Amino acid sequence: MNYMLPFFLAIVYFFIIYLLWIQLKKLKDEVSFLPKKVENIPIHPLVGSRIQELHNFGRLSLNNSITILIFSDTTCPYCSVALEEFIQKIHIPFGIPFKVVLQAANENERIDYVNLYGDYFEVIEHSDKLIKIFKLTQFPTFVVLDQQGTVVQVVGSTNEILKSHFQTFKSSLIQYDKTATN
Repeated sequence: MNYMLPFFLAIVYFFIIYLLWIQLKKLKDEVSFLPKKVENIPIHPLVGSRIQELHNFGRLSLNNSITILIFSDTTCPYCSVALEEFIQKIHIPFGIPFKVVLQAANENERIDYVNLYGDYFEVIEHSDKLIKIFKLTQFPTFVVLDQQGTVVQVVGSTNEILKSHFQTFKSSLIQYDKTATN
């Protein structure tokens, strides 16, 4: 009976090694489908430009903090959803200021939008010329500005902002808390 135990352990050991080998082979096959070289994501041509050099917004004040311009269109069905998502995920938790740069299809839509949202955030009107200057290809577009008014990022969703700026937002929130308690 004593000679059976090592034999049994050898079979179990061999079976475990065999299962690990199969798992490793599957993993190797899965990894072979991954791209060999990670492509760099193209950077928007406005990144690094100062906002006031691009367009005179006049009353645009940054208050020495990160600010986000949200380019929106009254005819865009997703813009209001994206705005609400931005407010819930970034503005309320981190206190990041923002301004909506609005393109309206007509004067009535512009007036309705300003009447609806004007008390909650600043609405800046813009023209087709501004869309060309900012090289916008979609609505909504989020333009992240640093404290000096330099364009840091141009993206199309709130999640893209959070992925790249979460630590910055978090540290600015901590700095704000420290100044509030002093």
